[in-house]
Amino acid sequence: MAAAVCLFSFVISNVGLSQLIRFSLPVLMMIYPVSVVLILLSFFKTYIAHRRMVYIGGMVMAFLASFVHALDTAGVSFGLTQLAKQYLPFYALGLGWLVPALVGVCLGLLPFWPMNRNAGNLAS
Repeated sequence: MAAAVCLFSFVISNVGLSQLIRFSLPVLMMIYPVSVVLILLSFFKTYIAHRRMVYIGGMVMAFLASFVHALDTAGVSFGLTQLAKQYLPFYALGLGWLVPALVGVCLGLLPFWPMNRNAGNLAS
């Protein structure tokens, strides 16, 4: 196990910092918005109660928007990335996931979700 870790570290150390940043930046751009949404929603846990769709909606919408932005950052350009550049507010600032996440949270608050009906039966 130690030899495998040493070999992996040796390979990574020879790749170079610029290559590591170029590879990890799109991945981080997909992960951090979902984490931020989850952390922000945890502050409102008393108001959200056990409505799982609020968390799911916010995180899925944040992930989809950040996935498009990560593709754009990685140099993969297609119609969806162009639409995101044009229509998503704060896209140029790297916060294009903010409005879709808010939309997902609002959709998750709607009362017709099956997970919301039995909120009293769910364990915390």
